[in-house]
Amino acid sequence: MDVLSYLFWPNPEGVSYSDLHPRIALIFCGMLLLSSLVLRVMRARSHFGSFRRLAHSWARAALWFGSVGLLLVVARAEDIQYIAMRFWWIVFGGSFALYVFVQCRCARLLWYEVIPFVPSQDLREKYLPRRKRSH
Repeated sequence: MDVLSYLFWPNPEGVSYSDLHPRIALIFCGMLLLSSLVLRVMRARSHFGSFRRLAHSWARAALWFGSVGLLLVVARAEDIQYIAMRFWWIVFGGSFALYVFVQCRCARLLWYEVIPFVPSQDLREKYLPRRKRSH
């Protein structure tokens, strides 16, 4: 029962902006917002079709994850109840990890290497029976 009250307690202990963890989270969310702009420009200028197809949702996802992360950090630092719950951080981290996992799987499907087929020469082939050609 302690785990549930730890996760769902609506107002965890106060955290100020001068602490290390909110600073790291703010920097991470700011980097996500900045990467959203960079990814949008990179995708527009890219000539590789597989990269453009794969990076279609990256800029929008970085924008959403960055803005939601900023909302969670500000809610935690300003003691806003029910938004500052640890449970929302777990949902945020889980959804971010799931998005990265799905994008890695999609990357493996899109960027594949075609192995050239080299027929092997069999010396017995000219002596083996063949199908008759019908004209």
